[in-house]
Amino acid sequence: MRKSIFLFLLLFTFGFGEAFPDGTGNPEDAILESSERFFISLKKNDFNTAWNLLSLKSRETIISDIIRATRKAGGGTNKDDIIKDFENSGVISTSYWNAFLNTFNPDMILEECKWEMGVIDKQKAEIIITHRKASDPVTLKVLREDGVWRVGLVETFWAGRTDSFLQKLVNLFAG
Repeated sequence: MRKSIFLFLLLFTFGFGEAFPDGTGNPEDAILESSERFFISLKKNDFNTAWNLLSLKSRETIISDIIRATRKAGGGTNKDDIIKDFENSGVISTSYWNAFLNTFNPDMILEECKWEMGVIDKQKAEIIITHRKASDPVTLKVLREDGVWRVGLVETFWAGRTDSFLQKLVNLFAG
């Protein structure tokens, strides 16, 4: 029995050890900490940290949505300017996140939801989030990119459009 436990721990450590830069070999702590920090950053209006904790796909989708909306409104902007703005918590970034926070209260996910770890592998993880008044959970996708666990906001909520994201959020927190 002891040999089986030791073998399991050894395989677990070597199977996941390099995926977790803190060297603990404990993926859950790193995944949960990064995800929680994303929502706390939104709550504190620390948009730069929130931006840096988003997956690459999420960032690219937000940038594309802003470019598309700007063009539709008759304005013009370019990708590089938007990236710089988000990296420096500029006007576009602040406007985007404030609008986001008008429809989403981070306290709901931080204080009113139960978080459980789902599937974990070296590059992807899932956190099952269930609001206390909801019957169906949402599976938050978290991705390891450049050695950092990042929240897959788009991967979790978008189905190609922001209104799908908002609808899923509304459904998550609907009583």
